[in-house]
Parts: sequence; C-alpha cells; structure tokens
Amino acid sequence: MTLCRRSRAIIVVALAWMLAAGSESADAEVLPLSLEQAQRQAANQAHAVLTAAQELEVARSSRRQSLATVLPSVRVGQQWMRTDDAVGVFGSRLRQERFTQADFALSALNEPAALTNVRTMIEIQQPLFSGGGALSQRRAAAEQVEAASARLVRTRQHMQFAAAEAYWRLVLSFEALSVVEAGVAAAMSHALQAEKAWRAGSVSRSQMLAARLRVAELEANLIDAHHQRDVANDGLTHLLNLPLATLLEPADELDLPSIDPLAKIDSSTSESPHRADVRALDAQLRASRHMVRREGAAYLPEIHAFARFAWDGQKPLRADGETWSAGASLSWSIFDGFLTQGRVQQARARATQIDLALVDLHNRVDRQVRDAARQLDAAQQRAEVAATAIASAQEHLRVTRIEYDHGIVTTTELLDAEVVRRSAQLRLLQAIHDVRISKARQQFALGTSLNL
Repeated sequence: MTLCRRSRAIIVVALAWMLAAGSESADAEVLPLSLEQAQRQAANQAHAVLTAAQELEVARSSRRQSLATVLPSVRVGQQWMRTDDAVGVFGSRLRQERFTQADFALSALNEPAALTNVRTMIEIQQPLFSGGGALSQRRAAAEQVEAASARLVRTRQHMQFAAAEAYWRLVLSFEALSVVEAGVAAAMSHALQAEKAWRAGSVSRSQMLAARLRVAELEANLIDAHHQRDVANDGLTHLLNLPLATLLEPADELDLPSIDPLAKIDSSTSESPHRADVRALDAQLRASRHMVRREGAAYLPEIHAFARFAWDGQKPLRADGETWSAGASLSWSIFDGFLTQGRVQQARARATQIDLALVDLHNRVDRQVRDAARQLDAAQQRAEVAATAIASAQEHLRVTRIEYDHGIVTTTELLDAEVVRRSAQLRLLQAIHDVRISKARQQFALGTSLNL
C-alpha cells in the first residue's frame, strides 16, 4: 500500500513536469520577448498593419494617376498599310511627298499599283480647362492619401494595444501557472503528511481522503493553467506574425505600473482631434466635398489643346514625307440624360454620410475616453483590495500552520488556508493584469503613443 501511494506521488510529479514541457516540441524555438519588442513587432509586421500599408500605397497611386488630369499625354504609334485602293494610294503618295506628273494619268488614278505606306505618329494632348474638375480631383486624391496615412497610424496603435493585451495575458498565464504549481507541490506535501499521520493513527481516514481530493482538484487546475498558457502563446504569435512552433518567454513581470495623476480625464475635455481615426475620417470628408465639386464641373465645357506629327514612308522609320497639325477642341455636354445631376446628388449624399459618421465618431471617442478612465480607476481599486486580501490570507495561513503544528486544526483546514492564499495571489495577479490593460486601453482611447 505504501509503495502504491509513493508511486502515485511520483506519477503526479512526473505528470506535472510533462504538462509543463509537453507543449514544447524538440524543434520548437523559445523566443525571449519583452513588451516593447512585442509592440514593435506588432506595429511593423502584423497582418492588419501590412494591409493598411498597402491601402496607403493604393491611395498614393490614385494621387499619382490624378496628375493625368492636368499634365499632357503623349502617344506614339506606327501604322503599316499596303493597298491598291485609288483614294488610299493617292493620299499615301501625297503624304510620302512622292507625287509626280505621271501620277495624274487617268489610268494611274483609276487603277493604281499597290502601294506600301508606313506612318509613324506622335500625338500630344494638353487639358486646358475642365471647369475646376481636374483640380478638385487632385485635391480629393491628396486627402485620400492623408486619410490612408492616418488609418495606418491608427492600425499600428490598435496592433500595439492588441499586443499589450496579448502580452500581459501571456505573462499572467506564466505567473498563474507558477502559483498553481506551487499550490500543487504544497498540497502534495500536506497529503503525504496526512497519509503518514493516518497510518500512525493520529488522523482519520476522511481527513486523508480529503487531502487527496484537494490534490486532485489542484491537478485539474494545473492542467487548465498549462492550457491557458498555450492559448495565450498561440494568440500572441499569431498577432506578431511569428511561426506556429515559436514558444514565447515573456521578459516582464506583473507589477503595478506608475499611473500619471493626470490620467483621470475630465469629462469636459475633448481629446478626439488627436485620434488618428478621427483625422482619417475628417480627411475623407474633405475628399468627398472635393468630389462634389469634381462631379459638378461636368456642367461646364472642357477645352483641350493638341498637336500631331506624322512621318510617312515606304519602309519603317523612313520619313519620305512629314506632316504636322495643331489646334484646340471644345466639348460641352448640354444634356446627358441627368447623368451629371445624379452623380452630383450621389457625391453630396456620400459627403453627408461621412459628415454624420464623423459626428458619431467624435461622440464615441469622448465616451471611450471617459470609460477608459473609469476602467483604470476601478482596476486600481481592485488591485488595492487584492493586495490587502493577500496580506490577510498570508497571515491566516501562518496562524493555521501554527495551529496545525499544535494539533488544533486538521489537514483539511490547513489545505483550505493554502488554497485561500493561492486564490488571493491569483486575484492579485489578475488585478495587476487589469491595471496594465486598462492603462493601455486609456492611451489607445486617447490616440497617444503607447508607453507601457
């Protein structure tokens, strides 16, 4: 019987060790990581950041494309043709400047021999006037670049905040695992003492069984703690765009951060203009207003200048004759079936939508700032209560051990006191974790750089 109990204790210890090491494969990379490193990695390599960076490139390319509305366009082309069409041959000979007196013969005019003509052309077009539409389109494109740039900034802040949440969750899982492992070790020690006392006849069998039951409960908690650590590790590696097999080892510990006394935001203070997402939506609103003017410019005429140069010859790149022409064109759409009117109406509606969204965002930002300040204050109060509770739990455990040594309390009561202290430790860790996250949430709500 004694051998079985000892074997069981050895198996429990081995199980705990395997649980701690089971998630680490032989080829897994253990990566030490600080909060600063995690946030830097998230701000540069997170999928959302990479996507936002490409959206900025799209906006920049659209701004570059808008230059076509004000800069000249140059086109070069070459045309090869062989024909015996009377008009075609006559015109080609003129362009090649090879027309002779013999070509006026009726037979030559009516039934000419087949002729090859190669024409090389250069055409230049320059917009002169578009009713202000070109300028409005350029300004709208520039505002879209500003909006995309601000969205990238906000996305990076979001990923930094998400990295802080995931990082402190991982730190909490590591420290909670240490607390649970210590609790299992202490419970096993008390359980072995209870078994020895039961064999000696000094405690009842029920107390010994209660001690075993408590060990089993803590073993289940240990399994959950390992699982929570692995889940937190996978969440952070995914956020940081790291390989799946990477095992992170946090370099920071859970301790209460310094809180700026000015962190309690006055509800009358509006911090929304500092938020990058507010700046992005504001830039979108300006862009939409430029687009209203852009669509309205279709009511006015458009004027373009052009110049064309052509070289004709019997072979490619051979200029037997050359011509040029230059001029200007005016086009004015008097009636297009209400197409322009509909586009202007649509552009105005979109601008109104963005304006309403901007007002709503300002209201939400103000409430987010106030809520973040309240959450931080509540988290600090919970941390203070938890710190007081753990002091009481430690004193309770000390007194219970003395009473246990003097035979006043049972093993079960001693184990209960151990559990109370471990629970108080876990609550304190959770409270400190909440303070850390609440501080990060407040900075994220304000739109300031995260300094954690």
